[in-house]
Amino acid sequence: MVKKSSVNRGIAVLASSVLFGVGLHAQIAVADTLEPVQDPPVVTFGDIKEVDITDDEGAVDWGNESYTRTTVTALTPGKMVDDENGDSTALDRAVYEVDVEVESNGALNSIQIVSLCLVEDTNNDLINTDLTIGNQSGLDDRCGYAETAPTTGISTDDLNPSITFAATYIGTDDDSDVTDGFETYEFALEDAGSHEHGLENEADGIADDSVVDDDAVPADKTRTVTFRFDLSHAATNSTKWYLRAVAVTQPPYTGAGDEASKQWTQAISGPLTVNYFGGITSTRTDAAGTNDRDVGVDYGPLTVDASKTVEDITTGTYLANDASNITLVGTNFDYNSGDDTLYLGETANNSGNVQQESGVAVVDLRCIPATVTHGTDLATSLDNLADGAMFVDTSAKDLLTSVSASNSIEGNDPEDATEADDHDCRLTYGGGAKYGNQDYSNEVTVGIYDADGGSAGDPFEDFGDSLTAP
Repeated sequence: MVKKSSVNRGIAVLASSVLFGVGLHAQIAVADTLEPVQDPPVVTFGDIKEVDITDDEGAVDWGNESYTRTTVTALTPGKMVDDENGDSTALDRAVYEVDVEVESNGALNSIQIVSLCLVEDTNNDLINTDLTIGNQSGLDDRCGYAETAPTTGISTDDLNPSITFAATYIGTDDDSDVTDGFETYEFALEDAGSHEHGLENEADGIADDSVVDDDAVPADKTRTVTFRFDLSHAATNSTKWYLRAVAVTQPPYTGAGDEASKQWTQAISGPLTVNYFGGITSTRTDAAGTNDRDVGVDYGPLTVDASKTVEDITTGTYLANDASNITLVGTNFDYNSGDDTLYLGETANNSGNVQQESGVAVVDLRCIPATVTHGTDLATSLDNLADGAMFVDTSAKDLLTSVSASNSIEGNDPEDATEADDHDCRLTYGGGAKYGNQDYSNEVTVGIYDADGGSAGDPFEDFGDSLTAP
């Protein structure tokens, strides 16, 4: 019995020695992986700058550092004017630049869209004064590229150039999964062709010097997109314009799991001012409707102290981005380019002898809006300045006041000119002409200026279409 017990103990000790000799690992490390999807982009604005272009249209080099760029907070709209060949150029208007910087911790070619939009918001219905959003859906309707539809711009003909400007830098790729990012970029004017806003960026964004990448640091890479644009003459005169930019990125599809959703970020800046624009676009003519600059209004032969009244003279058509006043200004009546002059004045009526004795020949030219309700009759109203009559002389005076902005006429295209009310004029000859039975002629210019803060005859606000009135 004792011998048997000894054998069993030996076996137990041996088994114990074998277990400890196996050498089990105390820890086993297995690598887990995680691929963080890039963060949504960060969008910031640079200053708006007006570019002083010194070259002709065909020689413009937008990257030319010699062009003066001035930071501005007020933008001036303009009308593209056809030259003698019927062509118009960007240089007819002020050109502006604004940088939109997009920062991402992903690849820069994951940027699909950078959208710039200027919106007029007089009552802050869309954007609050602290630049928070008051009505996101309304803003999306004006600018496109909503968070819920990040790649959808403005529908055809939905852009109203009097209250919105919109342009986009957009990437495309043949790979529907966008595994390697977007390959081709281009600039586009939203709703292009239906309005006169201008976009002066080159079509190929990658080759355009208005796109700059800064990818020296692995994280926080930036792409700066510089939009170059000019505003339509219809852009409303207002101090409540705002900038809205949207950036959309598409994280690449790796083939593992679902494709990542597009990422959308919006930024707001402002307010900005859009300055007044006004212009007369057609000639003034008499009721005969000749519309001939060389004919104008013909008062015919007149004896001393005789008068001739012409009714329903066409004032012309006009463009204006705010309520405006329309003016008349005349030159003196000349014979044979200055051989003799009949001066415009306010004392010709019944004053032929006075004018002859003083040696100064005078004509009295006064006009009144045709829509004015005349007192006793038109002649009485023309005698009474309180009825709205005005003297035409060599300094501009108001003929029509507070006419509606042409971009606000219901049913009209905001960029179309609108017709001003007609007017009636009476000319009285005060005597003193050196040459009888000869044609004396002058020029009458129709002008326009801002009714809210301009002044008649201001050359920076008032330009007109003059015509000869024999």
